[in-house]
Amino acid sequence: MFEAGGERHSAFILTLVAGDITRDLLRADTYEDGMARLSQSFDLFCNVWRISTKGNFAAAFRAYNALSPDCLKLVMAFIRTHIDTAWGRCLFTTKKHGIIGLCPRETRLNDLLVILDGGKTPYVLRRTRGGRYRFIGECYAHELMEGQAENLDAAKNIQDFELV
Repeated sequence: MFEAGGERHSAFILTLVAGDITRDLLRADTYEDGMARLSQSFDLFCNVWRISTKGNFAAAFRAYNALSPDCLKLVMAFIRTHIDTAWGRCLFTTKKHGIIGLCPRETRLNDLLVILDGGKTPYVLRRTRGGRYRFIGECYAHELMEGQAENLDAAKNIQDFELV
């Protein structure tokens, strides 16, 4: 999917936990250390998941049991963080910029990903038949958090929305 260790790979892993590398065993003194711990926990999780998806659950349990206690804690930290941050959300990608993120489960194809004036968090809006927009919910979009949207050409596309 994404090259391990690459920028897109890191973006994908961060999206799975909605950017939250501050909790539990994923916490580290620096961002780089936190990313390294997150990447390690994700890789450990994937190794066991690959066995599970082949239907060999006994082998998956053996693989979990073969992990050291510290590695097992990292895997569990990843799973717990993913569930806490992604519950009720779906993965998405945008067509134009290839941005990946987590959106509300109610999101549909052709809904709009917007950042409201003065905001730092993206939201999903849906156009209604009357030309107004319905608020769907908050998103995590890795490349758009904390004001990063200003770097995209789309950020210059300012539009008024009448919400219902």
